[in-house]
Amino acid sequence: MTEAEWLASDDAEEMYFFVVGRRTVSRRKIDLYCVACSKLVTHLIHAEDGKAAFEWLEEHPGQRERPHSGGHLRDLFRGPAQQLFDAHERRSGGPTGAAIKVAFDLWADWYEYAFPNVYEWFEPFPTALRDDPRVYLPGVTRDIFGNPFRTAAFDVTWRTSTAIALSHAIYADRAFDRMPILADALQDAGCEDPDILNHCRGDGPHVRGCWVVDLLLDKK
Repeated sequence: MTEAEWLASDDAEEMYFFVVGRRTVSRRKIDLYCVACSKLVTHLIHAEDGKAAFEWLEEHPGQRERPHSGGHLRDLFRGPAQQLFDAHERRSGGPTGAAIKVAFDLWADWYEYAFPNVYEWFEPFPTALRDDPRVYLPGVTRDIFGNPFRTAAFDVTWRTSTAIALSHAIYADRAFDRMPILADALQDAGCEDPDILNHCRGDGPHVRGCWVVDLLLDKK
């Protein structure tokens, strides 16, 4: 994959494995990516069927237990995801059943199944998803992992009190509508990096784990 292909790609599966295979990616980043992808389907899932697992994960990224290989499949769904496992085993139909299957694969980090299945299983339910996965999934991949072909040269002087306060609010309140304001604050601090400024002013999607906000808050 070239840089031009990364920036234009609509294949989230290829993008995910490209970036995870080439970079050291923290468990926190992967967990927030899981949450971001799950937002395609969790509006169709009841809390008692597993939606709550992703709500928990968004507040505790990097803290879910990932057992060693060789155990039972159920071991991947210990704790807050137990209800997701149980709901998956019941094999419900309709949009909710399709959403549970995709969410199950995402929680297990089985993106090679989750991404193709989100197209196949929702083909009979074209209006069920709030966003087009061919646009949304590559978008959140770029939002969280940035551009693997470039490392932003971040100047610590850009971490002004205004920029840090905005970043904290954006992260804590999911106030991603303030990203253009963050771009203005960074520019006022002397930032002229087009990748950073254009990302903040872009249409998104923006989610927790956004590479610019993480850079400002020094989150890995």
